[in-house]
Amino acid sequence: MEFYDCYGLFEREEILGYAFFLRKGRKYLLDYYAIDEKHRGAGLGSGFLRQLAEYMEEADCVIIEVENPASAKDEEARKHMQRRLHFYLRNGCRETGVTSILFGVNYRLLETAGRGAHGKEELRAAYTEIYQSILPERFFQTSFLVG
Repeated sequence: MEFYDCYGLFEREEILGYAFFLRKGRKYLLDYYAIDEKHRGAGLGSGFLRQLAEYMEEADCVIIEVENPASAKDEEARKHMQRRLHFYLRNGCRETGVTSILFGVNYRLLETAGRGAHGKEELRAAYTEIYQSILPERFFQTSFLVG
């Protein structure tokens, strides 16, 4: 059974950031992560990521897709993708060497620190299992590729 878990970072009534995860058993895939633009640059993104990691310490793995800067269409897009990648690496995530193409978008897969590094085959299998559980077979066959 799969789930969609949503977490928020609040200050009183104001939402400062949020994270959405696809979850298949104890395998997590970060689907969306954001800090409100007016609160960026104050360390909230890093702190929230650490809180999430503590909350999910029982996870078998936590996978993060980051758009591959090498696939950017222009220099501005490449810089934006590079900043996002460095944010996760700076905050303890590690490169896995696994890539994917999902609906034409090129990703590099990262893994959060925590329970230890997983091998490429194990991560490919977990990632594939998550997407296979949510995508209709037609889309899975035509729009999902993991390398």
